[in-house]
Amino acid sequence: MIMNKKSIILASASPRRQEILRSLNIEFTTVVTDVNETVTDCVTPQEFVRIVAERKGRAARKIITNDELQMMNCGILIISADTIVVIDNKILGKPRDKQDAFGMLSLLQGRTHRVYTGIYLIDISDGECKEFFNTECSDVTFKPLNEKEIRQYVESGEPMDKAGAYGIQGLGGNFVVSYTGELNNIIGLPTDWLIKKVKAL
Repeated sequence: MIMNKKSIILASASPRRQEILRSLNIEFTTVVTDVNETVTDCVTPQEFVRIVAERKGRAARKIITNDELQMMNCGILIISADTIVVIDNKILGKPRDKQDAFGMLSLLQGRTHRVYTGIYLIDISDGECKEFFNTECSDVTFKPLNEKEIRQYVESGEPMDKAGAYGIQGLGGNFVVSYTGELNNIIGLPTDWLIKKVKAL
């Protein structure tokens, strides 16, 4: 069990990320931010998730008032993250609509793609603000899927708020033949590095 000394804030509305933190027995407060998740410049996947995760964390920091900071005598730790799927050097975020979800899944079926999650931490204590960032990468292989299988999955609604249009922890897990790395990275919040940092801070 992780004992909190700081007030921990998760800058995410994702129920998956909230569930992961709860599974670690970490007490936290959720702050929902509304940031632009589009990156127009040509960047690497690692840079993409860093930029968006940083936007989320800094937006959460602006929401927290100075009075709230003073009440949190031991300081605060803000956790934000961003997850993308990459295939053929193309970055896949959340689908815009059902047609977009169908296109993404058609591209992924029968092939191996990569999942990147970037974690951004803001540690505020003793009048100082420190920032930390880490990226994790996993390879995921899908089994071949036919059009009917893809459309049925899209109609389930599960793909619509997930990078790459699938959730490995849900029905989308039935499409996965194998994966490398940490499962929580594919879900949206890798924990190995995060646990070490939370304990250290």
